[in-house]
Amino acid sequence: MGLAAEYRRTCSDALEQAGPDAPTLCEGWTTRDLAVHLVLRDRRPDALLTSLLPFLRRYAGRVRKGYAAKPYDELVARVRQGPPVSPFKVPRLDELANVVEFYIHTQDVVRAARTWTPAEQELPTDEEDVLWWRLASMGRLLCLKSPTGIEFVRVGGLGGPQTSTAHPSTKLGTVRVCGRPGELLLFAFGRSGVAQVELDGSATAVTALRRAPLGF
Repeated sequence: MGLAAEYRRTCSDALEQAGPDAPTLCEGWTTRDLAVHLVLRDRRPDALLTSLLPFLRRYAGRVRKGYAAKPYDELVARVRQGPPVSPFKVPRLDELANVVEFYIHTQDVVRAARTWTPAEQELPTDEEDVLWWRLASMGRLLCLKSPTGIEFVRVGGLGGPQTSTAHPSTKLGTVRVCGRPGELLLFAFGRSGVAQVELDGSATAVTALRRAPLGF
């Protein structure tokens, strides 16, 4: 089983355990809303793309509403099953497109729960290697709106700390964001409130970065 398939299963388990009305870290979304998003992404990407175009939003809304009316158990089962026909069925494309998607959304469910206790998540080294590579390749795009420079620092790796510059220094300076790859990804995707990272920089820069709209 590839890492994307493993994370899909973990995300499906988290959705199933949480139930349809649990909060998530996606602003305004319950677990049902998140499940609908994942099903649309797998099966109706046209509805996600057209939601970005004003003249097609009504169509996209109808598609989304239709899926939202389905039983929650059915939605979760579809997330777990994955797309029946899709480029994502190609293992390499699945890994490229879905590892980060399902890692982040699993944490959106788990860390929004009242029972979640903040703690550094230590993953197997090979998984952290993949997440670090994804962060290094996506970091500049995720951090385009940063008011400060950002240097991500991976800790806990076998070869010692590794760094990746995600945004050039600004007049506020640069902030070093230190943590394990999964935590750094959460920070880069705008989940700074739950990401277990340490920020090293001036107080002004750190405050500005924590308030910045990172991610997509």
